[in-house]
Amino acid sequence: MSSNVIKNNDEVIADKGKALLKRIPTKKNRKQVENALEYSIKMHEGQVRKSGLPFVSHCIDVANILIDWNMDHTTVVSALLHDVVEDTEVKLSDIEEEFGSDVASLVDGVTKVENIAFRSKEHKQAENFTKLFLSLARDLRVIIIKFADRLNNMETIQYLSSNKRKEIALETKEIFVPLAHRLGMAKLKWQLEDLSLKCYGNVPLTETFRPTRILLMAPTALPPALPPSLPPALPPSLPPALPPALPPSSSVPPMAPPALPPSSSVPPSA
Repeated sequence: MSSNVIKNNDEVIADKGKALLKRIPTKKNRKQVENALEYSIKMHEGQVRKSGLPFVSHCIDVANILIDWNMDHTTVVSALLHDVVEDTEVKLSDIEEEFGSDVASLVDGVTKVENIAFRSKEHKQAENFTKLFLSLARDLRVIIIKFADRLNNMETIQYLSSNKRKEIALETKEIFVPLAHRLGMAKLKWQLEDLSLKCYGNVPLTETFRPTRILLMAPTALPPALPPSLPPALPPSLPPALPPALPPSSSVPPMAPPALPPSSSVPPSA
């Protein structure tokens, strides 16, 4: 790799790292995220993705997705380190010593899900995977990190071969989409479905993802369409006209006829 490419990659990572740290609100949490970022850059040094970017760029992207989802800083730290144990010489005990047991537990969960669930043929069947996934991920944050990891991989899938794209898209459609639906993450479900369909259809994979994200903000509850065989509904017939109501009778009782004068008490003369 030429020195110019290395310099450009270092600048890209430096810029992405600064942008990530600006999104961490408190100084204490920002320091922890910065330590994890530097550790991840050091341990992934020399590793490159299919896009040509350093591997750690993927870790930063996953961390940004989790910040978009309002996840806590411990989850963000774990995202920056989620591939360190799997892809480098670092041991889980090193992570625990450096970043604490909570981060080590999340990194261990993500590693187990990847190694046992995705690389075992007998577990790749969609009907068996959900139960296995949930049993391995005792902490729900493990699943959330894995969702962010898969979303970023799907957003950059255009750099893979056609066969590999279809394989990953099928896995996403059969496993991650139903699981996102089950956990009530509707927007993520639609995003993964959209990206999976692009791997099979004629939609260019190089187009930006933003139009999809904007579309997902629109209301989703649409009125059901009428079946084509049914005629349009007729307005309800009006009830027959009623005669005008009579004015209510007066509440004043009718006047009695005038009383006759009483007869004279003097007897008539003889």
